[in-house]
Amino acid sequence: MSTLTTRSGKGSPLTNTEVDSNFTNLNTDKYQSGDDIIVDDITVSGRFIVGVDASVTAAGTTQGTATALTKTYNIINTATSNQGVKLLDASTGTRVTVFNSTSTTIKVYPYAGESINDLSANAALSLGPEKGRDFVAVSATQWQSTDEGDAVVASSLDASGLASLDGGIDVDGAFTVADSTGNINTTGTLDVDGLASLDGGINVNDNFTVDNLGVLSAAGVTVTGNFIAAGAMITGVQGGVTAAGSAQSDATQLGETVNIVTTASNNEGVKLPSATTGRHIEIYNSTSSSIKVYPATSDKIDFGSSNAAKDLPPNTSMSLVCRDSETWEVKRPLVIYNSSGNIVN
Repeated sequence: MSTLTTRSGKGSPLTNTEVDSNFTNLNTDKYQSGDDIIVDDITVSGRFIVGVDASVTAAGTTQGTATALTKTYNIINTATSNQGVKLLDASTGTRVTVFNSTSTTIKVYPYAGESINDLSANAALSLGPEKGRDFVAVSATQWQSTDEGDAVVASSLDASGLASLDGGIDVDGAFTVADSTGNINTTGTLDVDGLASLDGGINVNDNFTVDNLGVLSAAGVTVTGNFIAAGAMITGVQGGVTAAGSAQSDATQLGETVNIVTTASNNEGVKLPSATTGRHIEIYNSTSSSIKVYPATSDKIDFGSSNAAKDLPPNTSMSLVCRDSETWEVKRPLVIYNSSGNIVN
């Protein structure tokens, strides 16, 4: 605090020297714009802004090489994938805000020896593009994120058990449940823009809607409501099929619902998948050769002998459906019988 000489304190008029000294002391002790201020306690009734760094560049791939933050409010505007920033040394009550304004996911590390949320010491938290988080130090070694409800940006979602979602998942790429015991049970919205590949199943308690042209590949789909294809739904197309072999054993295996044969020599063949009641297969022979259509091992076509093939002439098609677990039937818009009552087409 400045020492000032006053007339009332002195009991007589001040000299010129005393007046000059008062101003000198005030000038020495004053705070002005740009000065650092050191105080014990501050009580603020309005907004309190303690520092902004609006041009932080993330760096490094480890805690030791990440960019150290020095301000309360930090905007990351330069980063490549998985580069990082590091929080201040924790002190109970300290608050730090980090906003990632880049188009890539970055890492937010704690100070050396400290932790964020329930992560292990020194482990980083991922912060997705255009995402922000507030961090509050709850002790001298622990940071807590105040907005953990934000969506997590991840390259994959592993649901090896039951994923129960009351909200929704928005997936722009591939959505995969890799474990055969996995299920997706959602009471909200499952919005998949890419391919939904499910080795487990989908349990849907309401309507299941496919709005646009796409592919749904699943080992099991259970729908207790309606299955609605508002657009066109294709369960699998295999174009450019090449017929092969001269027997059931070396014929080309078909794996999709719609199969287009574009290459074949006379009497080469293709083989159906194992019969499953209700399964549907279409085969288009766009070649100039007649081909053989074989059932899977021990299966039948049109009550013929097990493993026996049907001929598919050039530039014709065949549509088949399984009536049970071993028999395929050819669907015919027109059936032609000979005089003995046998089907000839």
